[in-house]
Amino acid sequence: MKRFLALVTLGSAALAAHAQTPAFLMVQDTFSDLRTSDTVWLRMDARNEIGNKPYDYAINLYWYRGLTKSGQTVYKLESTAQDASGLIRRTVGDGRTFWVYEAPSNTYSSEIYWPEGANQPATYQSQLLEAFSRSTRGSESYLARLIQEVYGSQQATYRPWVIADAGNSVLTGPSAQAQDPMNPNDPNAVYTTGPNEDLAIFWAARPNQAAHRCIAFRFTIDQFQKRHLAEIEYRNIQSTTPWRFDSYTIQVTAGVAPAASNFIFVPPQNARAIVTTRPGIG
Repeated sequence: MKRFLALVTLGSAALAAHAQTPAFLMVQDTFSDLRTSDTVWLRMDARNEIGNKPYDYAINLYWYRGLTKSGQTVYKLESTAQDASGLIRRTVGDGRTFWVYEAPSNTYSSEIYWPEGANQPATYQSQLLEAFSRSTRGSESYLARLIQEVYGSQQATYRPWVIADAGNSVLTGPSAQAQDPMNPNDPNAVYTTGPNEDLAIFWAARPNQAAHRCIAFRFTIDQFQKRHLAEIEYRNIQSTTPWRFDSYTIQVTAGVAPAASNFIFVPPQNARAIVTTRPGIG
């Protein structure tokens, strides 16, 4: 998968047309709702299958927006990736420095986004988000994209996650169903809403073929009939040699209080610092 900063966006005319659909507006509204939360926990469970050889991993991301003792807004972030063998990598934005730790090589790098003793930079938040986006690999780039689109600007802005959009639909009300665009001939392959749930589905397909990419946003509905983003499901098939199938789900939980160990990085014993040429990185 491409990294967030490299993702292609739709042209202005296509984006404007896309933005008028009920599915787009549902996602936009719930992104705006999520932005009101100072903390969010994103749990991604992912599988990359290449030539029928699956690789499973999970990523937990915590985002925090708070205030310093002097009343300045502070942003922190932590993302931890693990597979069956254990920790793969950990990234931490502790309010001043962004750290990347690679467990297999026991190495780490750092980038300062608010120097000690200095005024908070005007680009404070964007530096953290850009550093995280650069550090992501594979499906983790979609976590960076979600945080960027929800918190990265003056207002939440959803931009289509499916390029060359071939279709979209919404499911509202309990037990609503729609055929899976990636499996149009399988009567058992359907999307279904549960109690107090709605769905927005987007897909891309080549002419006269089943969809090769599909993203579904699942929303919960509270007692005031307000939607909240609860889950994102992504699937993509690449007809390459070898054949490849990527899938992930992101569970979205707002208002999670961070643990005492979150947003703190101390280099593990014997870890080696990696020096890069990027300014601010040591």
